[in-house]
Amino acid sequence: MVVGEIDIGTDVLVIGSGPAGYTAAIRCGQLGLDATLAGTQLGGVCLNLGCIPYKALMHSLDLALAARESEMFGVTEQAALDLQRANEWKDRVIGRLRDGVSGLLKASSVQVLDGLCSFTSSSTALVKNGHGGQHIEFKRAVIATGSHYRAPKGVRMGGGRIINPYSLARLDRVPGRAVVIGGGFGGMTSVALLARMGTEVIFAFKGKTPVAIVDDDLLQPAQKWLEAHGVRLMPEATWDVAPDGATVKITSGGKDYEIKPDQVVYSTPQEANTGQLNLQATAVKVDSKGFIIVDGDFRTADPSIYAIGDVLGGARNAATAYREGTSVAQILAGKPGLPDYQAMPFTLYTVPPIASAGLSEKQAKAQGIDVLVGTAPYTANGAAALSGETTGMAKVIADRASHRILGVQIAGKNATDIIAEGMLAVETGARLEDVALTIHPHPELCEVFYEACARAAGLSTNRRP
Repeated sequence: MVVGEIDIGTDVLVIGSGPAGYTAAIRCGQLGLDATLAGTQLGGVCLNLGCIPYKALMHSLDLALAARESEMFGVTEQAALDLQRANEWKDRVIGRLRDGVSGLLKASSVQVLDGLCSFTSSSTALVKNGHGGQHIEFKRAVIATGSHYRAPKGVRMGGGRIINPYSLARLDRVPGRAVVIGGGFGGMTSVALLARMGTEVIFAFKGKTPVAIVDDDLLQPAQKWLEAHGVRLMPEATWDVAPDGATVKITSGGKDYEIKPDQVVYSTPQEANTGQLNLQATAVKVDSKGFIIVDGDFRTADPSIYAIGDVLGGARNAATAYREGTSVAQILAGKPGLPDYQAMPFTLYTVPPIASAGLSEKQAKAQGIDVLVGTAPYTANGAAALSGETTGMAKVIADRASHRILGVQIAGKNATDIIAEGMLAVETGARLEDVALTIHPHPELCEVFYEACARAAGLSTNRRP
C-alpha cells in the first residue's frame, strides 16, 4: 500500500466495519489483495449494539434468575442484578472482542481508517473524521454499511424516553414501565430483556403473533413465560405515541388503552445506511426501499463497486454477513464465491430461547409441500430434567416422500446451540434417518433434535404407542 500526504491507493476499499465489512477486508488481505477498511465503529451493530451486548446482559440476568429459582436444587443463596457491574462486564467483553477483530485486520495487513466514507467517483472516495479527511483511490470497493431502525414520522428517537432496541443494551437504569412497539426479532428480544430486568412491559404488535416466521407451537412457551412475568401482549394493535413518549395510546382486541411509560422502544422496519455514501457520484442503483441492488456476485450497477450484508435488505443477520464477506473477497481475488446456502439460522433470546433453520411448518405447507412433522418435548430429555428446564420442544419438518429435512425449529434450553445440527441437516439435504441413526451423546440436550427425527421416521423407542 502506497500512502502519500493526501491520497491512499488500494486494491479494495471496504466501507463499513461490521461483520460483513471486516470479514471481507480480512479475507481480501489473506488472499493477497491490498485492502483498506473504512468505518466509524469497528465491529458494527452486532458487536457494539446488538448481538454481543444483548447476550452479555442476558447472561447476567439469567444468572440472577437462575439463582432466585435454585432452591429446588438445594442452592439457597440469593442473588440480585447490579446493572452497573453488568454493564461493566458487557463493555469488557465488547472491548476484548473488538481487540480480537483489530488483531485479525492487522495480521492480514488491512489498513483501517476511522471515519465516515463517501464516494467522489466510481474509483475515489473521501474518509472524514474529527481530524480531517483522507482521499482514497481504489480499484474496487465493497459497500457493507448495514442498516438501522427507521424512525417513525414525527417521533423523536434518541437517548431519551423513546429509543430503538439497540439503545436497550446501554441502559443505566431499569425502567419501571416500558412499551415495546412492533414485533419481529427486535421487538421480541427487547421484551425478553426488559422482562428479565423486572420491568412492567406492554408489547404491542400488528400481527396475530409477534414473530411470524416461528410456528405458533414453538412460540407459545416464550409467550407464556412473558405473560407469567407480567408482560401484556397486545396483538393486532394500532398505536399513537406522543412526540415525547410521555403517553402511548394503544387499541387491541377492541379495547383502548392509555399508558404512561418510562420507556418506549420502537422495533420498526430497517432501512439501509446509504445516506452518507454520496451514491449519486457512482452508478450504484437502489430499490424502492433504498436497499442496494446487486447481481449474484454482489456486483452493483457500477462495475467497480460491490455490496454485501444488511445494506442489501431482505432476511440477513451477522451469520450471513460473515459468509457474504468471505464470498465477495473470493470473487474479488478471482476465485469462485461461496455456494448459495440452503438455510440461515434465526435465534431469539427469549425464555426459553428459540432457534430456527430452514422452512417452518406453515411456510412449507404454504409452498404446497406434503410434510412429515416430528416433535419431541424437553420433558422427555434427561439433561433437561436434571437441569429443571423442561419447557420446550424440538420440531423437524421433512418432505413426506423422501424424508429430506426441510426445516428445524427448537424452543428450549440451549436451542440456539442445538440448531447448528439442524442447520447442517438442512444444508446437506440430510434425511430423517441420517440423524436418527447417528449416535448422540447421553444425557445431553442435543438428543431432543435426534428424538424429533426418530419420531418422524418411526424409529423412536422413547414414546408410547
